Amino acid sequence: MIRAIYRSLIFLVMIANVTSVHADIRNDVPSCYKSVNIPLPSDESGRELIVVVDGTFDPDVNLKKTVHAKVQRFLAPNDQISIVSFSSYIGDSYTQLRFAGKLEPEIPKEQRSSISKKLLRQLDSCMAKQVSYARNKIDEAIKNGFKPADVEVPKSEIIGNLSRILDPLLLPKAEGGSVKTVLLVSDMLENSDITTFYRSGGVKAINVTAEIEKVKAGQYITDWHGANVYVIGAGWVHQKYRNGFRGSDVMSSLQSFWQQYFALSGANLVAFGQPVLMSELN
Repeated sequence: MIRAIYRSLIFLVMIANVTSVHADIRNDVPSCYKSVNIPLPSDESGRELIVVVDGTFDPDVNLKKTVHAKVQRFLAPNDQISIVSFSSYIGDSYTQLRFAGKLEPEIPKEQRSSISKKLLRQLDSCMAKQVSYARNKIDEAIKNGFKPADVEVPKSEIIGNLSRILDPLLLPKAEGGSVKTVLLVSDMLENSDITTFYRSGGVKAINVTAEIEKVKAGQYITDWHGANVYVIGAGWVHQKYRNGFRGSDVMSSLQSFWQQYFALSGANLVAFGQPVLMSELN
């Protein structure tokens, strides 16, 4: 019975996402509270995670698995998550919001005593399915955000994309709300009309001051409203490139540039994975 209800809810949500173009908030996760007609608890303690996948690079399987694992370990009831991918403007490569949804909060213990056992069983069963459904959809969205191995994308457009796609997602937090967390999955190697971090087939140690001035001059600084940023994949180089060695000067200047970029954008760079992110998302 619950499984049939949940399948019906999934279908209705999919139709709503297609037809309700004026919806303010997209939620790809069907509500269990609505399905059993129990009021949704008022709980403002949930966190928000925005995963941004750079579709211009193709890390190895282990690094991809690390991304999935970090996100899955972060998630808890009442969390909201968005999966966004971006690329350079070539062919069918473009920015996509691949998933946006919220896990519902657990029902408070004091509220359970006032609800029939039958409804509680239905709610608990549905909530378990909701978590499984959301986690599967999140994994699928992350997987589809990476560049296919057989596709060549010569440009990266990281700076330009970050200044555009995150602005509507990083609105100021509600009073008393938690700070938003951004997981940026990218090699962080800009190669665009704005600037390039490459030289002679390899990566150069960049002049941080000069590169920051280019970003300012192009008005690519935006307001990230105090978001905490984690990076995974920085400096990643595919084994097929012979000039792919990243020395300490290269990596130090790369991190320094992005540290300043995020600070100017009102964000806090918590961890910079080179390429593996050692810390967990908080």
